[in-house]
Amino acid sequence: MNNTNENKTSDIYLAHVDFETGRIQSFQEHTDNVTSYAKSICPMEEIQKLVEAAALFHDAGKLSDDVQKDFQDILKKGDQAHRNDLDHSTAGGRMLWKMMRQKTAAELLSTVVYSHHGISDCIDFESGCTLQERRAEKECQEDIVKERFFQIFDKEKIQKVCEAADAQYVQINKKIGMFVRKSTKQNRHCGNGYFYIGMYFRVLLSMLLDSDWTDTEKFFQNEELKQRISKKEIQKIWQQSIQCFENYLNHEIRNKAENGQSLQAVRQEISERFYEEAEKETRLYRLTVPTGAGKTLSSLRFALYRAERTQKQHIIYVAPFNSILSQNADEIRRAVDDPDIVLEHHCNVILSEGKQEKDYKKLTETWDVPIIMTSAVHVLNVLFSGQKRDIRRMHTLCNSVIIFDEVQAIPKKCMELFNLAVNFLTNFAESDVVLCSATQPSIKDLKENNLSECMEMTEIIEKYEEAFRRTDIVDLTETEAYPGGMEIEDLCDFTLQQAETFRNVLVIVNTTECAKQVYEKIKSSCSDEDQVFHLSNKLCPQNKEDTLETVHAALRKNRESGYTGRVICISTPVVEAGVNFSFGCVIRSKAGLDHVIQAAGRGNRHKEYPWFGKIYIVQLTNYSGSVVKTKI
Repeated sequence: MNNTNENKTSDIYLAHVDFETGRIQSFQEHTDNVTSYAKSICPMEEIQKLVEAAALFHDAGKLSDDVQKDFQDILKKGDQAHRNDLDHSTAGGRMLWKMMRQKTAAELLSTVVYSHHGISDCIDFESGCTLQERRAEKECQEDIVKERFFQIFDKEKIQKVCEAADAQYVQINKKIGMFVRKSTKQNRHCGNGYFYIGMYFRVLLSMLLDSDWTDTEKFFQNEELKQRISKKEIQKIWQQSIQCFENYLNHEIRNKAENGQSLQAVRQEISERFYEEAEKETRLYRLTVPTGAGKTLSSLRFALYRAERTQKQHIIYVAPFNSILSQNADEIRRAVDDPDIVLEHHCNVILSEGKQEKDYKKLTETWDVPIIMTSAVHVLNVLFSGQKRDIRRMHTLCNSVIIFDEVQAIPKKCMELFNLAVNFLTNFAESDVVLCSATQPSIKDLKENNLSECMEMTEIIEKYEEAFRRTDIVDLTETEAYPGGMEIEDLCDFTLQQAETFRNVLVIVNTTECAKQVYEKIKSSCSDEDQVFHLSNKLCPQNKEDTLETVHAALRKNRESGYTGRVICISTPVVEAGVNFSFGCVIRSKAGLDHVIQAAGRGNRHKEYPWFGKIYIVQLTNYSGSVVKTKI
């Protein structure tokens, strides 16, 4: 660094420096950028002043002598001169605490500032000290920081921001209190007010992290700070997507013979119900329809119309299994006819190296895409993880339409927290949520932490049940033919017998080792005309996707007249949800009722067979005679 540049920076308070290029970013520029950006991405007007106050003070500690000297050392000596022990969040948090003048609101916002470089417990369980007490004891040159801060920013204007933030907090607190009292009065007990304040904290911290990291990244990449997709642009995207989606329904779904014409009228009726619900004000829906009822496209139709009508910022589709995401992401991209507005975020996404991988990584960090398709694990992490990269996405869950598919797969140990998170999203965060499943979990009220009022999107009336009756379930777990259950050889023989009758059979067993053994034995017993497949999560993502496509193609060919080969697929439960298979016969190793129902959804899915699909439930033993336990 030459003397000219050193003199240039001597009277400027710094926020970032780049040794390699000699570039600097002033404290004022960074603070202004973060504050402006946080306000622009704020999904709820009721918290805009709160996040503005947090953004203004978040890096105030950088004005201390120690931090400013550190920046000068980096410019002179390089990054190795940087001190990692410096704290630049404490001073701003303490200043904000004093500026707010009201203990509760001040505690919320100062904790947001303290946490933007790492979350810590608000109470130390060993010492009993609170976060505020610990920070109050730290040395941070608060007087020097305060003096320099108000040399840069007008104190009266800052005070007005803090007063407006405090007023917003008071209104939020009233809103939470009314909700908790109402649910208690109705004997539903939908959670504690402190939980919902905690969710507001995560949203505020999310916006601060996203804004801070975005501006910092742009500085070091020497790029201009670009705004996210505007509300006007989002509205245009929803309108175009609706038009493309309706065209896709008419030309690719409703008039396509392989989708089962006998069921299309009922699917159309369900879809129209979804369309009508998009015009209503209900925030939380439960959707229970049989497998094969077209809930993915119907729920997307609802989401597009609701997002356009209520100016939502995102549509978020959440599923518990990557197989569901992969299949449905392809269909949704085709339906909206614009792959660039759909982000598929899960561990099995396959990318080419280079710019595509770099761009994808950026999008997964911010979720700055109109339609997001991601796993339940990612969403649960956003809601509850202590990792900053997960918290960063929290604000994208607000002011959105969120579809939770196969919600019955959410782990039971997470259900109460999940209920409360859904309550926050629908009652406070301006989001609409649809809980989808063919086998909904019990809606029996808990002692506490229940879902708030939830409306059935479409009732499963008798005509739907009859219309979607496509299979007969036959229990073979306790028969004289197989006392104590089937051995591997018995299952293979039984499968080949059914393949002679139905020409295609899907076998679902509970472990990968069992699936492998059955596959190898059946493969060795079949002719070259037959096609035998194996599926499990042990396959690499690309191999699994290729196998799924090959099975679909084999089934289409199998249904053609004159084709003599048999199609047999041996799988773990990985195919039970989100895989659009339609076999004439399904054999399911004994498991819970939800697994049986999902397995039945892979049989005669579109009523394209002239018979009722057979679903055989068998009890499979290992060589010691014990029942094989469920394990994907």
